[in-house]
Amino acid sequence: MVPTENETELRKILSEMVTCLNEIKQASTEKNEPDFLTVREASKYLNVSDSLLRKWLFKNQIKPYRFGRCIRFSRKDLGQWVNNMAI
Repeated sequence: MVPTENETELRKILSEMVTCLNEIKQASTEKNEPDFLTVREASKYLNVSDSLLRKWLFKNQIKPYRFGRCIRFSRKDLGQWVNNMAI
């Protein structure tokens, strides 16, 4: 079966999207971003308010790490949590 013009265009667009996502991933690993984020950094990363992040924390909806009295969030865990929340 020969791909239609629309299918060919769609494949081209998807290929470009994958390339862009790979470039973004590469750029973020080159920035040496910290693995663990403060409440403020995590809320900024998730694009939510500090109070909403604390609410999720209080309701055990999101997993923190404790270093002494400091609460930190794993960037990797936050990314996975967001992916799991997707509809």
